[in-house]
Amino acid sequence: MSSGISYSPSVNQPQYYVVQPQKKDAKPTIIQSGVGVASGVAAYKGSNFLARLCGFSIPHKKVMEIGKSLNQNQIKAFEDNTANVYLKSGLKDKGVEIFDAGKISFDEYWKLSKEKAVKFVEDGPFIRTFCKFFREKYGEKIYKDEIKKYWETVLCREYKTAYNTAIKGLNAFFSPFNNTIVYNKKSPMLISLPHEMGHAINFNNNGIMRKLHFLKMGGLFVPLLMLPTVLLKNKKQEGEQTTGIFDKITTFIKDNCGKLTFLTFLPKLIEEASASIRGTNLSKEFLSKENIKTLKKFYSWAWLTYLGSAVIASLGVTLASKVTDAMKEHYRNQNNKEIQKGQIA
Repeated sequence: MSSGISYSPSVNQPQYYVVQPQKKDAKPTIIQSGVGVASGVAAYKGSNFLARLCGFSIPHKKVMEIGKSLNQNQIKAFEDNTANVYLKSGLKDKGVEIFDAGKISFDEYWKLSKEKAVKFVEDGPFIRTFCKFFREKYGEKIYKDEIKKYWETVLCREYKTAYNTAIKGLNAFFSPFNNTIVYNKKSPMLISLPHEMGHAINFNNNGIMRKLHFLKMGGLFVPLLMLPTVLLKNKKQEGEQTTGIFDKITTFIKDNCGKLTFLTFLPKLIEEASASIRGTNLSKEFLSKENIKTLKKFYSWAWLTYLGSAVIASLGVTLASKVTDAMKEHYRNQNNKEIQKGQIA
């Protein structure tokens, strides 16, 4: 039963408050962050190695199996098709040359195509400005003896590596630098010639596919350029806001590293598919339906190797980010526990 009397504390009555110890958040030390970054790099390298071993090798193996399964009649048909497509496509008129790595040595190939490759590099927007600067500052003789010789050395090394894979019958390629197609007629890569001609058509037509031909190189470098941000950038804690444009950009890159990596591979996936479609369409006039079916099957498996590369790179970058964040979070929690123990003591 209520007495109707309410109680309110006296003004003079002392008030008591529970004072919580100030919460501190101990970020990982430099050494601990270094361990996290190293773990992320190991995860990136390891995932790429395992994925290529298990996934990428399967489509490539299928490609080689199809090439090796051709009978003599098919080989003759594809040899004739190469000559016919070369003439029909107009590539000869555009200066595209085809080299059989099984017959022509690298030294002979390089002697015939070196000047075009070097000129292509020298005429590039950035390199052209660089070359002009050196010519004006040091003279033509020093430029030729030092700078141009350097381009030739670098290009020679890169071309020799690619050419050796063609000699072994492991690859065929089109090079926009000197407008050449290289293959080994005696290898399973004979069947890939229409595809390589498709690349040459894309590049020499000066359309959107020519631009994609250059953009597809981004898939080789962009993931590596993103890795420092992915590994060194600390993951935002719950409720933590971005501050400034640089923080916003780096946070966006870190949070979307896998998607951004895959995006850089899209030009390659599109241009490779276009080259196969062009090569197949040009071959329809000269090959039987059965051989066209074989051609499509070969190119489909070959395209899957590029898709596999895109997926592998995307997963590798994402895993590197996750592992690095997990290690840094482990050390953060460990350091916070040490702080709490010190406060209780």
